[in-house]
Formats: sequence, C-alpha cells, structure tokens
Amino acid sequence: MRKIILLMLSLIMSSFMGPFMNGDRLQTLVFKDVDRALEKFSNRYEMVVYGAGGAFCEDVEKIMLSVSVYKSVGVEEARRIYVEILDVIINQINQNSKIRPYLRDYPMDDKPIELSLRFEDKKQQRPSKEYIAYVFTIPSGKIIYNIFENNKLETIHEEPLKEAFQIVHQEKIRKL
Repeated sequence: MRKIILLMLSLIMSSFMGPFMNGDRLQTLVFKDVDRALEKFSNRYEMVVYGAGGAFCEDVEKIMLSVSVYKSVGVEEARRIYVEILDVIINQINQNSKIRPYLRDYPMDDKPIELSLRFEDKKQQRPSKEYIAYVFTIPSGKIIYNIFENNKLETIHEEPLKEAFQIVHQEKIRKL
C-alpha cells in the first residue's frame, strides 16, 4: 500500500512539473541564443567567451557573460561594441518562443544581463593605457570604462547605459 501511495504521489508531482522547464535546460536554451547572437559578430571581431553563467532556477533571473575581444579600442568604439553585442543578445532571446514564458519581463531589456568585455591582444596582454581594458555595467545602470595604469584598473569614463544606447543608435541613424 505504501508503495502505491508513493507511486501515486510521484505521478501527481510529475504531472504538476510537466509544463515547467528545469534550470539547466533553460540555461542551455538561453546560451544557445547567446552563441547565435555572438556569431553575428564573428566576421567583425575576434572574441572568446571566458565566463558565462546566471540564475535560471524558475525563470531567466540573470544572464552573466564575460567576453574577451581581441582589439584595441577607445571609449567610443568600446561603447559601440558593448551596446551592439548587448542589443543583439536581447533581441535574440526575445525572439525565442521557448524562452519567452520564462522571461520575468517581456520584452526583456538589459537589466537581467551582466555583460563584461575585456579588450586585449591575442596573447592576452593588457592594452596600453591609451586603450580601454574593461567595459561593464554596474547594478545602478551605469556603464564603466576602465584602462590599466600602473598595473591597476582605473575608471576613465562612466555613463548611464541608456545614454550609451542612445549615442550608438543616433550614430547609426546619422550613417544612413
């Protein structure tokens, strides 16, 4: 009798869990889309993902991605690369109907994505102080641009991420 009750309980529980996706499967789906998004830049930039993760227990709570870009850039080009990559990742994930039910907000915006870009040469050497070394956002919604100076990171510029998006989109409009 006890075995029958346990069997029935497990069947009932599995029927409740049926339509839900587990965190590992959701994470796999999300990062397949991230890979597709990054492929769109493979002909323009040499880059390598050196860190990825997030929080995917019941929904897409956080997507964390760290990318090395093999290029020397100033603030303007670092901004453009950062915004373009972030924009393509957001659009790619929003288009996926399998992920959509698990987005906290649809359409998803930049808030759940923590993207950091590290700029270096192919030997993973730090750029000289004239060039940007790291670009990332902080929880307050600012994008931070760092250089290496005297063997430590120094912030040389910061701006609201929304402002960075506006600047990049206005530049695209001007080029049309």
